[in-house]
Parts: sequence; structure tokens; C-alpha cells
Amino acid sequence: MKKNLLILMALLASSLTIAQEIRHHSASSLIMFHGNLGFHVPGGAMAERFGNSFLAGAGFLYKTDKNWLWGMEADLIFGNDVKEDGLFEAIQTETGFLINASGLYADVILYERGFLIGPKVGRVIPLNPAKPDRGLMFTLSPGLMQHKIRIIDEGNATPPLDEPYLKGYDRLTNGMALTGFLGYFFTSERRLTSFFAGVEAVHGWTMSRRDWDFDRMSKDTEHRSDLLTGIKVGWIIQLGGGRPDKIYYY
Repeated sequence: MKKNLLILMALLASSLTIAQEIRHHSASSLIMFHGNLGFHVPGGAMAERFGNSFLAGAGFLYKTDKNWLWGMEADLIFGNDVKEDGLFEAIQTETGFLINASGLYADVILYERGFLIGPKVGRVIPLNPAKPDRGLMFTLSPGLMQHKIRIIDEGNATPPLDEPYLKGYDRLTNGMALTGFLGYFFTSERRLTSFFAGVEAVHGWTMSRRDWDFDRMSKDTEHRSDLLTGIKVGWIIQLGGGRPDKIYYY
């Protein structure tokens, strides 16, 4: 009986020792570069000038071991849906055509072009304690928003659209902007398979930067509220961090 009791006590002590092995999961500091793709639907004054647009860009992010995010990002905005009515009304025919220097109908194409650039701050909120480097991602980015109408005159054969007259039609606009992002942030031990994806909203407080609009025959002094909302995904190239979980024995 005494021998069996000693064996039982030894087994109990052994199990307690094993139970005292604790695996501690902690977030890692990460250095990351990323490429972005997105799709935006315009709102506010932006919807009066342009239709849906796409986004492509790149950025840098540093994630601390407390899951704070700091970085910088630059994105190009582009699309082919321009809604500005009467842009060439003063120089087109009664039937709505432009005439080039050869007396033929001019082939003029309009595009949306712009960019967003600014610093970024945010945070990753883990959803699984065992995966502290993954979870909800929230960022805010104050910065600069700019957009304009890119006017392509095939063959550069239409004199009223030569430089510097072209600037009187392109609606160059810029100003301060605030961009918010909410999505999911995923990091992998394979450093080329990390990504983020979510929804994005942009509010730009902008104004025209041209001295004169030829179709208006005046300077545009209106303060604009340009809005963009849509989806965004990013592929992350992880350059540092990702230390393994720490194991402590007591």
C-alpha cells in the first residue's frame, strides 16, 4: 500500500511539472512593404464629375510588438467614366463634335486620373490569442488627394487643346483628405503569403487649382467635398520580425 502511494505521488508530481509548461504567445514587430489594388464608388462632388474608379499603389508599414501600425502609402486613382457635361461646348460644333486642324472630326478621349498620398497610423486587433499577429486591421491616413480629367487628343491635331490651353479644361483639383480602412490583416510564416483586405472610405476637402476654366469663362472657387468608398486588398512582403512563441518552464 505504501509503495503504491509513493508511485501515485510521483505520477502526480510529474503531471504537475508538465502542466506548468506555459506557452506564451506574443505579437511580433514586423517591417513590411505592400502593393495595393482597389475599386471605388464616388460620392459627393466626385460623383458629379466621375464614375467608378480603380486604385493601385504601394506602401510601407511597421507593426510594433503592441500591434500598432505606422507607415506611408501612395495610390494612383484611374478610370474612364467622365461625367463633366459641356466641357468643350465653346469650341465644338452644333452637333457636338470637335474639329481638328485638318477639318476632320477630332478623336478626343477623356479619362479620370488622380492620386492619394499620406502617412498612415492604425492597429491590429487579434481575434485569436494564439495568433497575435493576425486580426482586424484599422487604419487612418491624413494626406493629399488630387484628381483631374486627362484629355487625350489623338495626333495632337486640335489647336484649342494644345498646351497651355489644355489646362483650361482639365479641372485639376486637390486638397487635404482623410482615408479610413477596416479589414482583416493576415501574416504567415511564409513571408510572401501575407495580405490584408477590407473596405475603405476617403473624404477629400478640395478645390480647383486652375486660374481659369474656358467652358465656364471664370475661375472655379467652389469648395468641394469629394467622397470615395470601396474595397481594397494588399499583398505584403514581410522583411523582418516573426519571432517564434516563447516557452517558459517552471
